[in-house]
Amino acid sequence: MWRNQRLGLIMIVASLVVMGLIVFLLFDYQLDTRLKQARSQGVGLARVLSGMAWDELVPERGRQGVLQALRQGQSNPDFAYAAVVDIQGKAANESSAPGIIIPKQPIPNDPLAWLGERKIDSTSDGRNFLEFHAPVFDEGDIRGYVRLGYFQPEAGLQYDDLPFFAMFTLPVFLLTPLFYFLLRREIRPLRQMNENLEDLIDGGVEKRVELHPSGELGDFIQSFNKLIDSAQNRIQTLESEQNGMLTSSKLLSYRHARIESILKALPDAILVIDEGGCVNYANDKTAALLGKTQESIIGKKPQEWCKDPSLITYLSGYGASGGQVGYISDSIRIAPQHDPEKLLEVKAYPLFSPKDGSHLLGNMVVTRDCTEEQLANQNRGEFIAQISHELKTPLNVLAMYSEALLGEDGNSESFRVEGLNVIHDEVERLSTLINNMLAISRFELGGIQMNLTWSTILVQSS
Repeated sequence: MWRNQRLGLIMIVASLVVMGLIVFLLFDYQLDTRLKQARSQGVGLARVLSGMAWDELVPERGRQGVLQALRQGQSNPDFAYAAVVDIQGKAANESSAPGIIIPKQPIPNDPLAWLGERKIDSTSDGRNFLEFHAPVFDEGDIRGYVRLGYFQPEAGLQYDDLPFFAMFTLPVFLLTPLFYFLLRREIRPLRQMNENLEDLIDGGVEKRVELHPSGELGDFIQSFNKLIDSAQNRIQTLESEQNGMLTSSKLLSYRHARIESILKALPDAILVIDEGGCVNYANDKTAALLGKTQESIIGKKPQEWCKDPSLITYLSGYGASGGQVGYISDSIRIAPQHDPEKLLEVKAYPLFSPKDGSHLLGNMVVTRDCTEEQLANQNRGEFIAQISHELKTPLNVLAMYSEALLGEDGNSESFRVEGLNVIHDEVERLSTLINNMLAISRFELGGIQMNLTWSTILVQSS
């Protein structure tokens, strides 16, 4: 409500200010005019009366003099008094307005001050006088002075001046409402445009300005409507793009979460090194395998967190200045300092952009715990050596008895029986060893299912 009526209040205040300014200027003009009128009339009358004879100014008793006639015919409301005084300042004849006491102020003796004007403070009603005086001569000698007093003009509204002031202020007061309604009608489209802009800023429904004024304002409103249409289309486009970006962001977030879950589920420690050689991703397995937490690795180069020289040399090759960027190199095996009994295998894989196969995004370094694998290989070697020894012994026996039976010792009946028995036993031994090896192989491959049952073992003491 206040915003809608603000223009009217401003115009009312402005009209009051204008009327006040007009009144002030009129008062100032009136004051200046009255002062000029009093000075012009006073100086002129003083000179005229100064040229008259003393007897004309001071008539005989019972006769009306010039001063009385002057007061009665005076039309200036500021006229206060007229007096003729002798050289000593004693009044010889005087006439004043009702209620006015002529002040007793002597005329200066200096001839230069005989003709002039002066301000006199009143002692009766508080009003000041502007007095004009001139010398009166009689046969060449100074006889006295003529004193004409006028009220000092003051700012104020006189009753007779009311029509004059009303003539200036009343049109302003009457035209203010007319100007207000005319201006309000003209700015109505601008107000509606402002409301539409506020709705546009607040995210409301955009509306066109349906008014159709003429002239430059009409052209401006047409341009404004075009701006609203363009803004609405742009907002719809941005909303569509925002929805698409939101969908893509959710999809990327889902893919990122899924990939991160997969990397966390892997038993290996995963490091992603960017082109600058800094680690920008590490899963939680780095703490167990490398002895470093994710927070102490991410954003740093290998030289800042790794103490193994061989690992530093290997990882330093995968950066902006490394010669192995983007190529799969041979893996290395290290024993971490925090757990020397472990054996780790470290290998790097390049990460290329899916859109541009020649653009390298970084390298993924996989650290795998191969301690059990190393132990298994070692045990397998020992097992093979032992099996080879176990197989070689019966084969040697078979070869020895076969050669003996083919030789001269084969003619002996007892030796042939002994040799055949030994050969039979060694063949049984070989068969048992081979069957055991096959059983172990099937067990490792999952071909044999173990059937566990509860059994009771009785132990008898001797």
